[in-house]
Amino acid sequence: MMSDRPEHPEPVPTSTQLAVLPFLAALEGYLAQASDGKDLRVTMHRVMAREKHRYIQQICTYLGSESNLDSVGKQRIRAGRLFPANTGLMGKAIHEKRVFRTKHFENDQALEEELKKDLETTGSGRTVDEVAKSYLSIPFLGSDLSPVLVLYADSQKLNFFADDDRVYAVLNMCEGFCRFFDWLATEEPFSTLRNFLTPDQEFKTTESTAYENVQELIDVDLPKFKFIRSFNYETTSSQA
Repeated sequence: MMSDRPEHPEPVPTSTQLAVLPFLAALEGYLAQASDGKDLRVTMHRVMAREKHRYIQQICTYLGSESNLDSVGKQRIRAGRLFPANTGLMGKAIHEKRVFRTKHFENDQALEEELKKDLETTGSGRTVDEVAKSYLSIPFLGSDLSPVLVLYADSQKLNFFADDDRVYAVLNMCEGFCRFFDWLATEEPFSTLRNFLTPDQEFKTTESTAYENVQELIDVDLPKFKFIRSFNYETTSSQA
């Protein structure tokens, strides 16, 4: 069952990872200039189907602060981790097809008071000190309006993603990302690059593990692909 498989890794094609890493590197660079040296992470997940369940797969490592690196300079978290479809703000964003973020708080104490309630309700097992102070989760819709990807970012800077201008700038970058991959789908400039479909499945709705007391939705248009319905890029050996 899916509940038995959280964080169990499955391989992610190199082409799929390379497809998102330059975008995330540019996004991290933009966000880092405003983070005041606070820890920051960004990554991308895709929506996948296995064994009649939907899950979320992290398709590349985190990009961000050096505190996310191990002693030899390699990312601790690698591509391939699987999460149940109801996991946190990512799962809520996918299920509701909305952008979610941590809302504005007057100070750290106000955030921590609400966060403690959420940690207890969700049975997280984590302490307040182990949780980022600001989150952002943006789903990308496919040509059939089903979620294909979800961008995830977090920061240790209070109210970092409560800044509307910052979030709108990120959304504009996400829309540019969609336009680029729509161009790849129609023009096919790389003859050996293919985006393979993942199976269609009927999915059960499960209760989200998001932190309800500290989050809010943003009523904005989502980034949408016009021509693709999955994100599963591989390099083939022929042009057929």
